[in-house]
Amino acid sequence: MDTEKSELAEHIAQTEHEINWKATGRRAPYGDNTRKRKIREAVDILAE
Repeated sequence: MDTEKSELAEHIAQTEHEINWKATGRRAPYGDNTRKRKIREAVDILAE
């Protein structure tokens, strides 16, 4: 696994954790504008 490109990959390599991708969810709806979606997701995370 190329851990230099991904913090998640680095975490998995160091801790041997596995990600249950079926249990994950999206924080903001998909849209054509990726930048706006990422901003909405960040605001949602900060508001928790």
